Amino acid sequence: MLPPKRKAMLDELSKNIPKMVRVGFKVLVDELDL
Repeated sequence: MLPPKRKAMLDELSKNIPKMVRVGFKVLVDELDL
């Protein structure tokens, strides 16, 4: 088992990744539009 602190960090990450992916995707689309 992971230590609780480690697990909390992983939970944070898994919440934040979709947000980062959306932002990255938006930037990519903006770049392609130029």
